[in-house]
Amino acid sequence: MFISKENKINCYCYILFGLYFIINLSFYGYGVYFLESFKIPYIVIGITIGVSALITSILQPILGRFIDVHHYSWQKILL
Repeated sequence: MFISKENKINCYCYILFGLYFIINLSFYGYGVYFLESFKIPYIVIGITIGVSALITSILQPILGRFIDVHHYSWQKILL
């Protein structure tokens, strides 16, 4: 059949990533709107978001090395 277990897992991962992306955008949007009400310049808000994204992109692979992929894999969670 067209939808195998691997394809189903990939579809679920893409759906979860899409939801994560939408939730993050909404948090950033409401955060910028909230901070702008305190007269904080957009450039400061943008730099803060950029620095937090940079720190996250550095820390995620480092922390990922310490996670046991066998026990916490998407396959085990979704199946």
